[in-house]
Amino acid sequence: MDSAAKDKIQPILLPGSSCPGPEWPEQERAEQLARGAALKWASGIFYRPEQLARLGQYRSREVQRNYFLEARIKSVVQSYLEGVQTGVWQLTRALEAVQGTREALSQAHHLLQGLSQTSQTLAPLREHVVQHKQLQVLTQLLPRLQAVPAAVAHTQTLIDTQRFLEAYVSLRELEQLQEEAWAPLGGLELPIFQGLGLLAEALCQAVEAAAGAAGRLAREDPALLVAALRVAEAETERTILGQAPRDWRQRCLRALQEGLDRAHFASPALPEPGALAGWLEELQVALPAELATAEALVAPCCPPNYNVVQLWAHTLHSGLRRCVQQLLSGPDLGAADTFALLHWALHVYMGKEMMGNLERGPEADVSQLQPLLTSENIEQLETAFVAQVQVSVAQWLRKALDGEVAEWSRQQEPNTDPSGFYHSPMPAIVMQILAENIQVTSLISDSLHRRVHDMALSELGVFLRSFSDALIHFSQDHLRGEAPHYVPYLLAAFNHQSALSSSLSVLLPDGEASGVLAPIEASLDDVQKRICRLVLEALQAELQVRLPIQPGWEWEGETRYIYGGHCGIRIIPLACLCHAFPSPCSHLYPRAGGC
Repeated sequence: MDSAAKDKIQPILLPGSSCPGPEWPEQERAEQLARGAALKWASGIFYRPEQLARLGQYRSREVQRNYFLEARIKSVVQSYLEGVQTGVWQLTRALEAVQGTREALSQAHHLLQGLSQTSQTLAPLREHVVQHKQLQVLTQLLPRLQAVPAAVAHTQTLIDTQRFLEAYVSLRELEQLQEEAWAPLGGLELPIFQGLGLLAEALCQAVEAAAGAAGRLAREDPALLVAALRVAEAETERTILGQAPRDWRQRCLRALQEGLDRAHFASPALPEPGALAGWLEELQVALPAELATAEALVAPCCPPNYNVVQLWAHTLHSGLRRCVQQLLSGPDLGAADTFALLHWALHVYMGKEMMGNLERGPEADVSQLQPLLTSENIEQLETAFVAQVQVSVAQWLRKALDGEVAEWSRQQEPNTDPSGFYHSPMPAIVMQILAENIQVTSLISDSLHRRVHDMALSELGVFLRSFSDALIHFSQDHLRGEAPHYVPYLLAAFNHQSALSSSLSVLLPDGEASGVLAPIEASLDDVQKRICRLVLEALQAELQVRLPIQPGWEWEGETRYIYGGHCGIRIIPLACLCHAFPSPCSHLYPRAGGC
């Protein structure tokens, strides 16, 4: 294709169009792509020479095509121009409307300024109108307002005479009149109603006092109790002059609890030292009776949502627990009070006779509440009880020993039992003291039982050591000639030590091995050996008097053999006297029980 043909197929630019400048790089690139596409199309069509004959047809067709495109473009542009013209016309009309509105608003502003000035001149008249309306309302209410002082006094009289329902009706009428006068007066409270608050509080206090004496009123005057609780329920949700509800129900519930607590657990009612057992016995009767009264008499007088039985049970439990804690925080309790408190709190209180009675139902169950005595309280009480009992046991054993020692200096021989053996009541006294203290603690707990048992064995060991020391002093008195019946009392001591040894089994706890008593048995054995040694020494001294040493006799060492020099007789050792005769002690002392 020659250059002339290429020029003829160049695209025709629209009038007024221009080649895109550098400020429109996208348009320039689009035009280059279009030229390239056209050249590619033309080169493909006119590649063969025979196609050049149709060049005129292609040209005319392209010219028509360009005319068609120009016509469409002119139509679109004309349509856009008409739309722009319409928009300009509408904007002009809108501008005219805005200007008109601005002028109207300006005029209205001037009018409003004038009305504001006029309104200010009418403010006094408006105030007079309000006052006129208030006076009109007061004029209508004047007969009722004049009766307010008399109604207040009458309501107070009804409260004083405990006619609660009538007093409440009168109070509500007065408060309704107050509301009717309050709204038209714009929240202004008339001086005539200033005493209504005090009157309502007086009624509430009277209702609280009746609720606090619920137990007594349920027995004596249940109608009064019902009236008081009905007033409290009616006033619970009612609001006065937009204020919060008075909620007299909660005040009545607190009064019920406080009255019950005051009746049984007031501070002056706390027991004095030594009187705790009697106080607990009184509670053992009073608390179940109080629960029975609540279930049978008080509950029917109260709304169901009061849960009277549960309220009674929890209040009594809380008050009792508080009193117990006060007792524990005060002066130390004596042993009897400590034992009574432990036994009552751990076994009696939750028993079937008191709070553990299943007939009262789950409402009276207090097992899920805090116990009367915590584990720390129990530990504290048991420790104090063991210490106090230990002091008492030590004193009792010391008195028993002192009494026994005092018997040794008598001018007559010891008493004898039905079998004729020397006898002393001391073993029975000692075992009774220890066994009773061990046995009684088994009623409390295993831990206390174990502690007292260990304490009893410890004190018995101390007693045996003291008894052994007393025997030494007794032998010294004998050497000084101050013990007229030395050997009989030694034999009596030996007999009651044997009885004590045979009675040790009563101190053995159930299920415990006998090895627990091994230290005590060893101490008893030492005491018995000492008694035997003292008896044999006394027998030796007496034999020396009855069998004077002949010429040629001698004592051989510690075994003290006696030899008859001239006849060759060997006398048995003194330590074997008990085996030489069937009953050597009985031979020398007819009332001896035997070594």
